[in-house]
Amino acid sequence: AKEKEETLAPSWLQNESQFKSMPYKEVLAEFERQYNIVIISENIDKNQLFTGSFTHNNMDLALKSMTLPLHITYSKNNHTIILKRD
Repeated sequence: AKEKEETLAPSWLQNESQFKSMPYKEVLAEFERQYNIVIISENIDKNQLFTGSFTHNNMDLALKSMTLPLHITYSKNNHTIILKRD
């Protein structure tokens, strides 16, 4: 029974943010809040809907979780991340 209780825990208790059909701009805002960084997006429709999740304890893995499904590339420079779609 204990395992079942853990699976019902909110995603934020598992150090993860989950999104279901959320505008990408809201996903980016949550990422900025979790990692205390600034995201600059170029050629990206921030109103497109995103379904997925990202971890709170590995920024590189979290970035891949939010960019790979949408074919977005990123680069990091100190506390700034630049997202681009070719």
